[in-house]
Amino acid sequence: MKLKYITLILFLLIFCSGKQVFATEAKQTPVVFLLDASGSMNTNDPDRLAIDSIAQLIYSLPSNYDVGVVAYNDEVVLKTELASPTQRTKIVKQAQAIEYHGYTNAGEGLEACMDLLENQPVKHIVMLSDGEILMGNVDETQNSIQTFEMMANNAQEHNVSIHAIGLGDEMEQDKNLFFNTATKTGGSKYHVPKAVDIQQVIDTIIVDEFGIKKNTLAVMESDGTVQTINIELPSKNISKVRILLTSTKPITGLVADFNANASMQSSGSRYAIIELEHPTEQVVNITLRSEKMSQIKVDFVAEYELNPIFNITYEDIVPTDKDSIYFQRTATVHLSFVDEENNHIAVLTDDYFNNTPLNLNIDGESVELPIIDGQVTWRTDVTQQETKEIQVDFSEFPVSILGNKMVTVEFDAPQLLPKTDYTIWFIVGGLILIVVIVSVTITLIQNRRKVIALTAPEIPEPSKFSYVGKLNIYVTKTTTDKDIPPLSFNLFRLSSGRAVCLQEVLEDLGVKEVFEGAQKIFFKPGSNRGLILNNQSDCTIIKNREILMKNKSYELSLDSKVDISFEDEKSELTFQYKDVKLSNITI
Repeated sequence: MKLKYITLILFLLIFCSGKQVFATEAKQTPVVFLLDASGSMNTNDPDRLAIDSIAQLIYSLPSNYDVGVVAYNDEVVLKTELASPTQRTKIVKQAQAIEYHGYTNAGEGLEACMDLLENQPVKHIVMLSDGEILMGNVDETQNSIQTFEMMANNAQEHNVSIHAIGLGDEMEQDKNLFFNTATKTGGSKYHVPKAVDIQQVIDTIIVDEFGIKKNTLAVMESDGTVQTINIELPSKNISKVRILLTSTKPITGLVADFNANASMQSSGSRYAIIELEHPTEQVVNITLRSEKMSQIKVDFVAEYELNPIFNITYEDIVPTDKDSIYFQRTATVHLSFVDEENNHIAVLTDDYFNNTPLNLNIDGESVELPIIDGQVTWRTDVTQQETKEIQVDFSEFPVSILGNKMVTVEFDAPQLLPKTDYTIWFIVGGLILIVVIVSVTITLIQNRRKVIALTAPEIPEPSKFSYVGKLNIYVTKTTTDKDIPPLSFNLFRLSSGRAVCLQEVLEDLGVKEVFEGAQKIFFKPGSNRGLILNNQSDCTIIKNREILMKNKSYELSLDSKVDISFEDEKSELTFQYKDVKLSNITI
């Protein structure tokens, strides 16, 4: 029989890139901040923290958002255009020029917002006021109320979500015109007794209502001296990073040291923003000063602008159906990602993204697959030439993903079988099967005594919280009696929410000793800056004289100390869950 027929018996591997067509999708989502600039705001917001919060909102949004600002007192005193990301500094400066005086004509203010949002499919309004509508006389007041209610109905009809922030004692009651409007339009409502609380509400709206991937790197209390913050970005080849610092007291003397293709830095009274485009190094060093006892929070928003790249590998085998005239074809689809501006740069390849679930919608069927080394792989049978639409969902990612998320992939039809005598095919195939069975049997016999029955640990479900603090680890005894110096593992650099085992922590710190059972002890972030310990091992684990039972989870608060005797009954270590230092934070 000819050599080419023998080759076909085994496998026909055909490598090719599937033809792919990117779909065009709407990128920009508009958000308008509507600010009450009436005279009463001088009392409720004497330090003009609402203005800082406008900047906080604007600079926290990814590049696929356009932002506008409308401010009103007796009339509309500021109405910006919807600004693209490159124009944000301009509208922040316009907002900083707002003065508080006059009455409260919210009807005209909301009408100006709706005018900006006309013909936009998805839109939001964030509205901040310290009181109900009030004008110079009853008629003007009534006219403004009617206009406001008409615009609220218009917003409801056109899918505009209005999120209301009520400032001060007058807005304490849940039943008022502004809060009712938020409920009617499907938005959120928040009462803040004092202006210092606005920052926290803005963060809540950004994360909970807009779904922005905003991560807190550190929360620190100033001692009144120059503070140093060393930030290690969790991944490389990022398209854009915004580092946002907010403080309960003014920030002064901010200096940032970094390397990037382009940058922008802006500061207000109690905030500062550092925006980096395509940072070339993952380290950013910041020094600043603030008043003693002030709380400083460091957040970052990272975004990737990318394109998905597909490569298809075909595997053809001879079908068992003797009546078939085509090879049985299986396609292995490899999905990877490249920078939108430079398709020679691969992205999402860092350990930070490994095992993060990626949701794919393939011709209407939803599939969840992990990303490994920047790539997602799946197999599908191909019976004919066909096209499939692939929609990529990055909702579980810890960073914002922009760019193309849908692509149409063309699959090639399987090839015709050669005309030949199938009897000899089955003979050769049977011989190959016998060889495989004998080889596997020999291997099993040789390795029989080396088999150790292990129960694979169950990785805990991801947490909705983010890591804080660090682990100080002290190895007190090893099987080799080797001395290991004290170790420190910073939890901030872990991706938000995922569980990590103690063995992974020790390996990351360069510890080569074997600690039996360490791979069955897991950590994940808990609420209120806590750390959840999940024990699936037979190790002896003691916290404050309490033995931590197997197959149970325990919450560790900051400064908790835990002692572990491992399953080999010789290795021991102690770790402490500590907060980061205030004067020098390394992430």
